[in-house]
Amino acid sequence: MGVVINQSLKNLIWTYIGFAIGALNTLVLYQRFMDTEYFGLVNVLLSGAMIFYPLLSFGMGPSIIRFFSYKEFAENKGRLLFFTLTLPLLVIIVFGSVFYIFLPFINDNISEESALLRNYSHYIFYFAAIVAYFEVFYSYSKINLKSVFGNFLKEIFARFFVSVLLVLMYFELINDAEFIVLLLLVYLVRTIIMGVYSFRNFHFEIEYKLPENYRLILNYAFYIIITSSIGYLMIEIDKLMVAQYIDLSNVAYYAVATFIGIVVAVPGRAMQQILAPLMASAVVQSKWDEVEKLYKKSSINLFVVSGLIFLLITVNSNSLFSLLSEKYQGGETVVLFIAVGKLFMMLMGSNNSIVSNSKYYRYDMFFGVLLIVISIGLNIILIPVLGINGAALATALTIIIYNSLRLGFVYNKFKMQPFTYKTLLMFFVILILYFAFDYFPDFFNPFIQIIVVSALISLIYLLLVMFIKPSVDIDNIIKKYIKI
Repeated sequence: MGVVINQSLKNLIWTYIGFAIGALNTLVLYQRFMDTEYFGLVNVLLSGAMIFYPLLSFGMGPSIIRFFSYKEFAENKGRLLFFTLTLPLLVIIVFGSVFYIFLPFINDNISEESALLRNYSHYIFYFAAIVAYFEVFYSYSKINLKSVFGNFLKEIFARFFVSVLLVLMYFELINDAEFIVLLLLVYLVRTIIMGVYSFRNFHFEIEYKLPENYRLILNYAFYIIITSSIGYLMIEIDKLMVAQYIDLSNVAYYAVATFIGIVVAVPGRAMQQILAPLMASAVVQSKWDEVEKLYKKSSINLFVVSGLIFLLITVNSNSLFSLLSEKYQGGETVVLFIAVGKLFMMLMGSNNSIVSNSKYYRYDMFFGVLLIVISIGLNIILIPVLGINGAALATALTIIIYNSLRLGFVYNKFKMQPFTYKTLLMFFVILILYFAFDYFPDFFNPFIQIIVVSALISLIYLLLVMFIKPSVDIDNIIKKYIKI
């Protein structure tokens, strides 16, 4: 886990810097400088793009990570490069033609409450196509264990330029509509930079021929398209359904609250960048002892780190929302639901990588379809009753059910699970600290309250982690930076 911890820490730094910039954008600049309806529109466009980009990339990103280690492709990596770069372009051309044929029908079925979306629905395709190629290029960096720069582009680049564009809006140099066009340009430039960087790290020449076993890739990619799209649909569908059942302004309010809640999952995003290719290689080579070791370590490491973030976010949510403008307040329940779901997902560690890289990857499609039905059903039932709180609850329940099914499946097929008795100890630590500090009295103004409560929670949590010693990796990091 040395290379995992090393690059994960670097990725974690970039990711949290990106989230800090994202927090500035979401919690301050968007609220002050952009019309609420357009803010909701931006979220819907990007959410839609995340759902459709796996289709446009035709699953080539995960396919690169999976098959690069296969001996069948050891001698024709140039052909693999040609195939994985060309196929998404063909899919984009075909799907783009179909999309524009059905665009009038799509616009006719957008609710009147979100009528603005009809003028920009085609941007979902543009964003999706650009993100598709970014992920393909990024995958080639990951297999060379060079994930840090790509993570910088993914987490910081776009957010930084969003800040710049919002400042330009403040000075009335651009308007809301021009912001969306320029945002698309930012995503395009990011993809071009990622492509140039990836090509510089290739150690083989492109060969303009199909790989000999290209059907093996297509077979795998077919299931990846479905499962990845389903995965993003499960995560992003709440915003789309809020737009359809309520309106774009409520998407903006919901986006602010969910942004706060998903911070819990940032460590997982950072670690997964480097862990995915290592887990793929171990599974492909049937090194099951190594797989189980990575599985358990990823679970406890993520649970410990994300557990602290969960406490800091949920306990301070009241104080945090009191700092926002009045129309964005009242999202504490959304934050709690989303944070619980994300913490449960972190507890699963590298569960997803085991299934998706094994011979059982086809089962992902079954799980995904089942969960989409559950997710859509829960949103249809809960949003009309509970509003944006219902959307958050539907998301949390979907995440928990989905990951529980995969956990049971991995145990059934591989006879491995990620938990130890120290996982249970850390669960009680998180639970007790949450209830102890959730009722902490408001003695100070919100800024000071957040600082004081966060300092107390962090100190107690750190001392308990040092006593329990749930993870060798975390214990070594503590010893390195804290001299006792």
